[in-house]
Amino acid sequence: MRYRLDAAEGRAVGSIIRVDGSVLGLTLLVVERVIERHPPCGKIWETIEEPKLLVFGDCRLGFEVVPDGPGSRVWLFIAYNLPRTTTGRLLGPLGAPVYARWCLSRMIAVAREARAGEVV
Repeated sequence: MRYRLDAAEGRAVGSIIRVDGSVLGLTLLVVERVIERHPPCGKIWETIEEPKLLVFGDCRLGFEVVPDGPGSRVWLFIAYNLPRTTTGRLLGPLGAPVYARWCLSRMIAVAREARAGEVV
């Protein structure tokens, strides 16, 4: 999968993030817009076009970082619909939870990388 960021690199409200690639010979595409951003404490983004994904339809993702004693606690979420396609309706119930966990693990990895600096 390839990420294409606008000039704000996904770090401003209204910023556009395009992700495209292919899996099993199928072209995948999702276009998202940042709708809330409170650095370094949180960010929410959502799809703005019908995604071309195997197991997710439109979705909203986000995170919030809150102080917790000497450290921080991170709250992550993904809210999604199943794809509208027949294939998506068949694969979605099985694949969406797996893909959601993968997305959350990527969000955790990015948060860990950004811990010393600004949260993306």
